[in-house]
Amino acid sequence: MVNAAESLKIKTVISPECGHAYTVIRWEEPNLMGRSFDFKVKHIVEVLDELRAEGLLKTEGFEEQRLTFHDPCQLVRRGGVVQQPRNLMNMISKDFIEMPDAGMMNWCCGGGAAAIEEA
Repeated sequence: MVNAAESLKIKTVISPECGHAYTVIRWEEPNLMGRSFDFKVKHIVEVLDELRAEGLLKTEGFEEQRLTFHDPCQLVRRGGVVQQPRNLMNMISKDFIEMPDAGMMNWCCGGGAAAIEEA
């Protein structure tokens, strides 16, 4: 992906998933390759929030049920993407509430280590 992005002179690579690929291409791969890239790496949540801030992301209506957001540990703790998902949630929810220990101190779901169990 790095070679393709650089040969195409891509300015930004957008990672659309929970955080593992984002973590790899944003930090681990440059460290393994021993060099920085000629492009930026952003998570899709960062891009969507930039579009929101520019007035380019439009939504219609609101979800009436109470909503919350579980901060993915790779995205939030390592990536620092904390406020952006909340900005987006507030675009669609009139009843967005924070989880206990939200943001940087939120509990990891364990999904990245395949530690999730069914109740």
